[in-house]
Amino acid sequence: MSGIQAARRIRIVSPDSRIIFLSQHDSVQIAKDALSVGAQGYVVKSDAGRELLTAIQAVHEGGQFVSRTLVERGWS
Repeated sequence: MSGIQAARRIRIVSPDSRIIFLSQHDSVQIAKDALSVGAQGYVVKSDAGRELLTAIQAVHEGGQFVSRTLVERGWS
């Protein structure tokens, strides 16, 4: 099962859960797909050392987070 499939199932079982993807994939489209199924954050593994705690805090406070790598690749 992919992470996106897992996120869909999590939303069904626990709709109030907050989901942050931690992924090796640095594709803008994959990240958008992840957020479209209900995730609130997407952290690229290569950015995790400097961004994971920030992502957790942002999502905990009700926001969204996307890795800087994706922003640099054209995230909008």
